[in-house]
Amino acid sequence: LKEYKTGSGSCFSCCLINDDQNLCMASEHGSVYFWDMEDAEKPLMEMHAHAQIIYRTSVSLDGAWLVTSGEDKLTKVWNLKTVDANIKIEKTKKAKAHPVEEADDALLEREHAMLNEAEPEKLSEPDDSDMPDIVRSIALSEDGIYGVSCSEHGNLLVWDLNKAEMILRCRCPSVARVVKFHPHQNTTFVTGCDDGFIRVFNIEEMLKLNVAVCSKEIGYHELCIRSLRFAKDGVR
Repeated sequence: LKEYKTGSGSCFSCCLINDDQNLCMASEHGSVYFWDMEDAEKPLMEMHAHAQIIYRTSVSLDGAWLVTSGEDKLTKVWNLKTVDANIKIEKTKKAKAHPVEEADDALLEREHAMLNEAEPEKLSEPDDSDMPDIVRSIALSEDGIYGVSCSEHGNLLVWDLNKAEMILRCRCPSVARVVKFHPHQNTTFVTGCDDGFIRVFNIEEMLKLNVAVCSKEIGYHELCIRSLRFAKDGVR
């Protein structure tokens, strides 16, 4: 129907925001481009979010937060109310403003859009699992309480989003390339891994037993799994 292009480089992830009115595209050069779904000619706004490739974008189910993760080993949370306000500003001034002035304003606006930038925890004697790592996938639970990120070295980090703190560090037997929450079970998430296995994790079980391991393994693929999708009823 329509084609949308990033301003620079390949698109590694995209999602719809603002009640599906705007398209958010993440590029290999660290920029996020916001499009009006009715106008594929030129993006409404560019936001320089990361220093390197952005691998994943995800939107909370209430539409309030955008999460991006990339090769710079950072996961960032953005306030979509602020982003939406900036998009509206760009739409109203596009016909008048000089291109250079637009770029300068956008630089200030995208700095205000960022809610939180997580920094790696500093420990006196870090091991491999404590070192900053490339974030390959992120997911948010339907109730907005939990978030999960998976890294290049197989680490799965579970976050309490209300407290903005990590509550579990899970180790996958194989690198997880994608993570998804169950649509109706807010404490259950699954990962697709390099060894072709889908692994099921339950946050309540892991916290109760104090053991951060998967509860089930499903192996039907011969090669790495790069995408997962639940049916709306959560059965498949």
